[in-house]
Amino acid sequence: MKNLILSILTMFVLFSCQSGGQTVSKADVQVKKENEHVNKDLEIQKVFSVTEANKIFGFQELENGNIVFVFSPEVYGFTGNMKVFIEGSFNGWLKGIDNKWLLKPTGSDNIQTIELPYNEVAAPGNCGFPEFKFYVIHEDTLKVEEPSTRATVPGFKTGTNHVLLRTIDNPQEVVSAQKAMQIKKPLSDFNIRNKKHIAILSNVRQVPATEMLWRGYHPYKISRSDLDTERTRLELVKKLLKANKIKSIICLSANETPNKRESICEYQQEIINAGNQLYINSSYNTVYYHSDSEDFQEQIAKIIHFINKAPAPFYVHCRLGSDRTGVVSATLAALCGASWDEIVTDYQKTNEMGTGEYRSHRLLKYSFERMLGKEIDSVENLQQEVADYFINSGCLTQDDIDNAVKKLTSKD
Repeated sequence: MKNLILSILTMFVLFSCQSGGQTVSKADVQVKKENEHVNKDLEIQKVFSVTEANKIFGFQELENGNIVFVFSPEVYGFTGNMKVFIEGSFNGWLKGIDNKWLLKPTGSDNIQTIELPYNEVAAPGNCGFPEFKFYVIHEDTLKVEEPSTRATVPGFKTGTNHVLLRTIDNPQEVVSAQKAMQIKKPLSDFNIRNKKHIAILSNVRQVPATEMLWRGYHPYKISRSDLDTERTRLELVKKLLKANKIKSIICLSANETPNKRESICEYQQEIINAGNQLYINSSYNTVYYHSDSEDFQEQIAKIIHFINKAPAPFYVHCRLGSDRTGVVSATLAALCGASWDEIVTDYQKTNEMGTGEYRSHRLLKYSFERMLGKEIDSVENLQQEVADYFINSGCLTQDDIDNAVKKLTSKD
């Protein structure tokens, strides 16, 4: 076991090292792996067999591209009869209610497995790669447990979750994500007279390729009461609505009434009273994992129709302004002609807020690739292909889109 862990650490170091300012290529990494005699347990298998490595990490990559999830009761200290399901970012963290995700006994040391095509489990978690856990039902007592990963090698875990990394994936990305997830900035880190600091703290900024669209944090709902920045953040958002002369608001977190500690500012109340606030009940799962669904299409269609009838400028938000806001503002930016690089750069600015949250650009990439049905690198004209997606679905016309784009990009 000691040699195994050292071998995995060697792989991690090789992926992390730099050569002349450039990341070492996968070919170079493979050569170094061979020279270091990396343990055979880490290599892709032609035919599945249980190893100490795949028991600890919970999965095994096969030559045919499939993934075998491996549950070993011994690793978690479990005994007795049990039903084991796999739950993760790829199935909405479904908890033991669909036998599609049920593991089956192998007859070897009570180990249970399930083999699935990688494309069925490719949906990334916040770290940018698939995350998963085992959902265990002890049949004798009906007790349910979701054991934390026992992996200790950097990159193969995030929080209590397993991370599914193939041989082509770089564990350093997960390590960087984990570090970002731990950052909680105190109010003393910000100078609220500095425009850049205000933008970071409030998460309010103009959407790329637009003149009349802003995106950001919820104007009154308290989402991070554990942080001393929250009150100031909400006050800044309220002030920025007025400073940016916002006339219409698109709320992606439904119509939530303020509690006793929250309040709608007078400026926003006037917008609401004028009938210029749209409420959409969207979700994390919809925008990231079901961007090819009728639900997502209808949400964007409602937003486009609202833009075409309501006065500009617009402000789009959810709770934190990261997930629902991130995907919707990215979609509108694409329709307005922003490049993929501009969209990704804007999306990742939310990570600077310092709320202990992190979203990998791979999440946004996954959403757009589901939407368009192709890899983002193969998209030749992002603006037209995103427009075609909604037009071909029948939820919008070219005129609908053209009118909204004209309104969002006009300086008048």
